[in-house]
Amino acid sequence: MAENTLVVVARPEWVPGGSPWWSTCKVTLLNLTDAAVVNPYISFKVGPKQVLLNNHGLDWTRKGDTVSGYLVPERQVIPPRSSREFRLSVQGTGQSQGPLPSRFTVNGKPADPPEDHEPPSMPRRVRASLVGSRLITLDWDASRDNVAVAGYRVSFSAGEGGEVYTLTTARPSVTIAGLASATEYRISVVAFDVSDNPSKPSDGVKVRTGPPLPDMGDWDVSKAPFLDFTAWPTPKVARFARETRLDGFILGFLSARRGGDKTLCWGGNDLVVDAEDGRSFSGNATVSDYGKKDLQEFRKQGGKVVLSLGGTASGVPLEAEETDVARLVACYAAVLRNYEVRHLDFSFESSFLHDEEGLERHVSAMSQLLAVYPTLKLSYSLPVDGAPGSLVGFNDEGVRLLRRLASAGIEPSLINGMLMEFGLAAPRDAFDCCVHALEGMHAHIAAAFPHWGTEKVWRRMGACPMFGRHINGREFTLDHQRKLADFARKHQLGCLSGWEVTMDGRQGRLDFCKCIAARGPGTPDEELAAG
Repeated sequence: MAENTLVVVARPEWVPGGSPWWSTCKVTLLNLTDAAVVNPYISFKVGPKQVLLNNHGLDWTRKGDTVSGYLVPERQVIPPRSSREFRLSVQGTGQSQGPLPSRFTVNGKPADPPEDHEPPSMPRRVRASLVGSRLITLDWDASRDNVAVAGYRVSFSAGEGGEVYTLTTARPSVTIAGLASATEYRISVVAFDVSDNPSKPSDGVKVRTGPPLPDMGDWDVSKAPFLDFTAWPTPKVARFARETRLDGFILGFLSARRGGDKTLCWGGNDLVVDAEDGRSFSGNATVSDYGKKDLQEFRKQGGKVVLSLGGTASGVPLEAEETDVARLVACYAAVLRNYEVRHLDFSFESSFLHDEEGLERHVSAMSQLLAVYPTLKLSYSLPVDGAPGSLVGFNDEGVRLLRRLASAGIEPSLINGMLMEFGLAAPRDAFDCCVHALEGMHAHIAAAFPHWGTEKVWRRMGACPMFGRHINGREFTLDHQRKLADFARKHQLGCLSGWEVTMDGRQGRLDFCKCIAARGPGTPDEELAAG
């Protein structure tokens, strides 16, 4: 047998759900070597009548039938014996999708799958590493191949004689979601190599899903702007509450440091300092005492604390770094105990919403965490747009996250729209943008959770505008804030939020926050009349 000299193999495939008019092509780049492939130059051929549009993962140009380019910065390194992928939207002829991309080269070397007829070894020791209400995570011993294993097909059915479904994964692990609660499933795994040779099926296993997760109930912090809890000078929650008459704040942000200790830290920092007294605290939120005295005073005033987790300038969501779901659950549980909170917000930006593996870990972790903390209320703060004719509501990645949550049986108490970076096609008036975005959100959430009903969808929605001038030139004024508060009351939104308290303080006298407190959802009519 000739020695395998391939470095990277490109495997194109159509993503299910396409049509002869529009489809998405996914290309998986498999690194077959023991060294990282850094910033590879990729080239391939497409059909002459196919029109390509950016989707995600590849910065490309087209000349005739040849497409070439580089992976986007966050995907430019293909780790040893691992993979990266990119996707392109393809406009077909209306008769067919057209051909898949072909004749791949990577750094000038051929990257099409080789001619090969030897199958991989059979996957062994298939076992359930995590069982949730409507999901199962499986692991198994990796198969071997004379060239390279490209992935695994996982077949599963409910009980004996049930309809068989199949998932594909590149790793010797998979999470199957969208299952029925308290149901036994039969599962087997087949490996396939880069030339699509299948292995023998693994020994079958039987796994029973857990009982249904409880609905966490409607959000109960109806007026809660974001507060950058690591800003300088150190903000004091109890003081802001007295000045604004707000009884809720979303405190940000807890994140992991890239390449760090795989734990949640304030602002992604190992150390945080209280500007008022100069004391230093551990940034690790599982053990830190940072801000506790202030939060205790705020709670005595009747306030509710929400901790927000996500990406920051110096950190990333924990799931982007920690790959062990059990450790994710343990870390979140430790934060809940340390800060005595029962409200978590996950503020996910577009970059993390493209991290399929990270999102899979997140949903698995939440499924486990809610089984232990059934009264925990979860919020998701996601980017939205309000540009009719272009995008209203969530982007594609946000919609996929909602579907992931629903398929795992997770029903968030709040889905919060970040109303701040509107596209060029959006109206010039910032309030009009907000209304379009919220109406689009409602449609997307109703589609992901069809059993909720119209009124419940509104109650599970939040609105988070950016106070003042936006980076794209629009300005969200105090008059806009009043109109948005009226909209929130009329539709009984679960939360009127805003970005951000210290910004509001720098721009004026906390007028936006005071407006939320005086006019937000749940404000009695007699108080409005008195005001």
